Amino acid sequence: MTVTGEDNNTETLGVSHSSQYQGVVYSPETIGFLLVRIVVTDSDDDIAIVNQIQRQIYTRVVSRRTDSSAPPLSLAMFTNTSSTQADHILKLTALYGRTFPTVNGRVLLSEPTISNLSLSGITTDGQYSKPSCVDQPSAYTEINPTIGAFYRGSVTTLNNGWNMPKSDEIGKYGTNYLARASVARWAYLALTNDVAIYPFYKEVFTLQRNESYILRFSKKPPVGKLGFWSTTMYDTSGYLVNNPIGRYAIGDRNDITFADGSLVYDGNTDGPFEILIQAAWPPDNWTSK
Repeated sequence: MTVTGEDNNTETLGVSHSSQYQGVVYSPETIGFLLVRIVVTDSDDDIAIVNQIQRQIYTRVVSRRTDSSAPPLSLAMFTNTSSTQADHILKLTALYGRTFPTVNGRVLLSEPTISNLSLSGITTDGQYSKPSCVDQPSAYTEINPTIGAFYRGSVTTLNNGWNMPKSDEIGKYGTNYLARASVARWAYLALTNDVAIYPFYKEVFTLQRNESYILRFSKKPPVGKLGFWSTTMYDTSGYLVNNPIGRYAIGDRNDITFADGSLVYDGNTDGPFEILIQAAWPPDNWTSK
C-alpha cells in the first residue's frame, strides 16, 4: 500500500496515482478479492463504534488507469458458450492472461507458465486456439480425479481423526500446479500457515433435519493476543447456512460457556466444553454453549 503526502502524485510499481487517495492497493491481476476485517469485542459500545465505521465504507467505480484490451467483467462473460467446459475455461484464461502487467520491466508470468499456456493453445496476444493434438474433454475428465487424489494425500495427520493441509502446499504454489488446482477447488483463497491454519475432520458429516451434532473440546484452544479460532458450517454449495438466530460462526470471541455457565475465555478456568450444531432452534440452556 502507498499513502500519499503533499506530492501531487505517487509512483508505485510503475503506476502513477493521484493524491486524491490516502492509500493505494496495487493488484497485479485483473480479478481479485478485497476483504475488510474489523476486530471487535463483545461490548455493545464497541460494536456500535464499528457499525459507524462500516457505514462510512463504500465502493465506487473509477476510470481504469492502465491500458488493457480485456473488457470489463460481466456475468455474461462467464456463461459457457463453448462445446466443453475445458474450452470455456481456456478461453477465459486467454482473455485475462494478457492483462498481466510488467512490474519494473519484468513480466510477472514465468517462462514455464507462458510455455505451458502456449502448449494448451493460449497465445501471448490473448487468443485461444484449440490444439489438434490434445483431446481437451478427456484431459479435463482425467485431471479431476488426480486433483482429488492430491488433496487427499497432501495432508498432515493430527490427533483424534483430524488432518490439516501441508504447510508447503497451501497459499504459495510456484509451479506446483496440482496444489494450486486442489486448493482452488477445495479451499479457495486459503492463506499461508503463518496467517491461518485449516484443520478438518477426516470424515464428512451431513446434518439431517432430525439430527444434532455436538463438537466437544477437551479444553479451550490457546490463542495469542491477536489470534482467534472459529468453527463455521457451510452447505453443500460452500455457502454459509442461513439460520433464524443469525449465527454463522462460533469461536473464542463469542460468549462460549462451560456447562456451569461460566465463560470459557474469562479467567484461568479450563476444561471441556461443547458446541451444539442442529437445524432446530437451540434449547435455552444451549444458547451460549
